[in-house]
Amino acid sequence: STNLNQHLDPNYNPTRGAEDFIAALWSDLDDYYSCFFSYQQYTNGSVLTRATHDINQYFPQMNFTASWVFVVTWKYGPQQNPAILLQVVLISGGDLSFFLMNYGDCATISEQMEAGYDTINSIYHFVIPDSTNGNYQNLKNTTNVNVPGRWAFIAGNESVTTTPTTTFPSGNNVGNYVV
Repeated sequence: STNLNQHLDPNYNPTRGAEDFIAALWSDLDDYYSCFFSYQQYTNGSVLTRATHDINQYFPQMNFTASWVFVVTWKYGPQQNPAILLQVVLISGGDLSFFLMNYGDCATISEQMEAGYDTINSIYHFVIPDSTNGNYQNLKNTTNVNVPGRWAFIAGNESVTTTPTTTFPSGNNVGNYVV
């Protein structure tokens, strides 16, 4: 959630606002001329297989099968060597939904940043530790699932859970969800 058009207020989480949001990197950063967004939706194939496997590793109490995955990748800076690289992966199957935040490199920039999510009226909200104290460059080494650079959450009708179990290491790509 970067501020591309001045519609986002850089008042950070919790906002006590009227909308749910995922903010993999929330900032007032002007990236209009120097960023690249890509997104891809999957309804079959190896990405769904990988998402199913990952979610069942992170949340073993669930018997989950992914039927839809939506991957958004954001690169800030030159395409070949972006200064900041991150992904948000939305995963759904049946009555369950999850989201992943995957972090690659995060260069030093002067704008204040934060990473996390917030729900309507901030009933449930979470800020990734150290993402607000100038240590956001370290996001690629932080995790709640024993995969450096990855944060996984289950999104439900009434809550978001932030404490999945440990899992296996990921590959070389950001989050290993290649677009």
